[in-house]
Amino acid sequence: MKVDNPRLNVRHWNVTDGRQQPRPVVIDTHMKNIPADCRADFLIVCCSEAAAAKYKNKQSHQHDKQLKILGCRTSIDSDNHLDLSHVLERLRDEGIQSVMVEGGASTLSSFARADLVDAFVVTIAPKLIGLNGLNAFSGVSLVGGESSSGGVDLDLLNPIIVSLGRDVVIVGEWPHK
Repeated sequence: MKVDNPRLNVRHWNVTDGRQQPRPVVIDTHMKNIPADCRADFLIVCCSEAAAAKYKNKQSHQHDKQLKILGCRTSIDSDNHLDLSHVLERLRDEGIQSVMVEGGASTLSSFARADLVDAFVVTIAPKLIGLNGLNAFSGVSLVGGESSSGGVDLDLLNPIIVSLGRDVVIVGEWPHK
């Protein structure tokens, strides 16, 4: 967020039947990655309860009227990461009934390990990031069997593979525990 300050919206939104843009939500445990000039409209930030209390005392963001801060519990068994089940409870309290999680290896894997996923949509673009590219998942195997790092297997149910231009999209249901 801090580096590119994205708008977090659907760029080509030509809907005229009253539907609104999806509500952007950012998970930021310590509230350290939200720029003061945040461009995302009506942003919800899920952070720790301590960070939420500190933010209310500071009030330094220009979009305060559009910025909603949700203090969430942190997990006891992690390095002070947010309890993702509690994050989803807080979002449900705000009227949000479904979420699309976009993120890096840590975020995606955390949702998978917590069994908080109904389906995966994985887009593979033909781009190489050096010889030591980045992993999309941490401790999660995309095929059946044991994960080499002790993580969660992601043996998708009813997988569909679609070619979109040069990209490949894999869609499948999450096999709940």
